[in-house]
Amino acid sequence: MSRSFPLRLGCAYSFHYPRHNYLGLPTTVETRRIVVEEIRDTSSQPLDSQTIAINPLLRRGRWLVTGHDLERDAIRSFYFDSMSEVRRLSDEQCDPFRRAVYVVMTALGQAIFQGSHLDEALNFLLKRPTGIVCRVVGRSN
Repeated sequence: MSRSFPLRLGCAYSFHYPRHNYLGLPTTVETRRIVVEEIRDTSSQPLDSQTIAINPLLRRGRWLVTGHDLERDAIRSFYFDSMSEVRRLSDEQCDPFRRAVYVVMTALGQAIFQGSHLDEALNFLLKRPTGIVCRVVGRSN
C-alpha cells in the first residue's frame, strides 16, 4: 500500500458513495460509515477475471476498501475512486452510545434507577413489579 494513501486500517471514515456504482447509471449518493479492515491495491493484487465478468459495468478503481459498515452492521467493500467527501470519524461518532447510561423508569415517568450497564438495569428491574428500561445517550449536568 502506498504511504500516501489517505485511509488507514482500523480507522473509521464517513464518505459519500454512489447508491448504484455502475457505469451509465445516474449517481445518487448516500452517506456511508465504515471501519477499515482491508485495503487492496488492485494493480498489485488484481481481481480475478470471473469477478470482473460477473459485473463488467461496475465502476472500479485501483483501491478496494473493505470494512465494517456501521449502518448495515456488515462487511462491505467500496472503491476509493468512487468515494467523495471522505472524513475520519472520532470514537464518539463511531459509537455514540459508548457513554450512555441506563435508566429504569416507572409508568409515571419517574427515574428510579441509573447505571452504566444494561445488565445492572435489568437486574434492578427483575426485583420490581413493573418498569421501563431506557438508554440515555446524552444528558445535561
